[in-house]
Amino acid sequence: ITLTSPNGGEIWAKGSTQEISWVKENWLNWGIAIDLYKDGNYYQNITEYHIGSDYSWDIPTDLEGSANYTIKVYGSGTNYYDFSDASFVLYESDGPITVLQPNGGEEFQSGDAMTIYWGVDSSVDEIAVYFFNYEYSSSQQIFNLVNTTPGSNLEGTACFDAHDEEGIIFTLPDLNTSEIQGYYSSSYYKIAIIKCTGGVVDWNITDFSDTYFSITY
Repeated sequence: ITLTSPNGGEIWAKGSTQEISWVKENWLNWGIAIDLYKDGNYYQNITEYHIGSDYSWDIPTDLEGSANYTIKVYGSGTNYYDFSDASFVLYESDGPITVLQPNGGEEFQSGDAMTIYWGVDSSVDEIAVYFFNYEYSSSQQIFNLVNTTPGSNLEGTACFDAHDEEGIIFTLPDLNTSEIQGYYSSSYYKIAIIKCTGGVVDWNITDFSDTYFSITY
């Protein structure tokens, strides 16, 4: 049996209906069970017995938003199973934009490749990403992913496809050599994801990391 969806990188809204699909050998005539995992641990059963090669999952609204979900499909009462190759995202769809990762508590080192995930509704086509350091200021803008000039000048802002399920992989600058003002070893970073159109950002449609994450040497 081979799970085909979700197999990693999907971004699904809680409360939506999504298809879980798989392929199995024709001679295998048993029903399929499906489990949901979070952070590599069993979270809950989705169905104990289902006939066919796909399942329409009505995603519960009370699930915790996270970028670390996987699915296990297996033959009911057998040792045949398969997991998602990589994690997928479930997010709260109440607001136009939701930061999913980093959303607080993560620990990074300069030079790490940080993967940034978010959720958006249909009103948002493009987004911009900004980093903030709150250690010595209530709101100190540091840099966005293209324009590294601190402050409120948004010229040169880069807009990214808001519906890119792969997210953004961003290599954190070297803390030893970076000349970005306010970028230093700290446990008080957040990101903001902002609606962006043609290089112009709309700060009225924004979401921040819920709590702080750290970037150290």
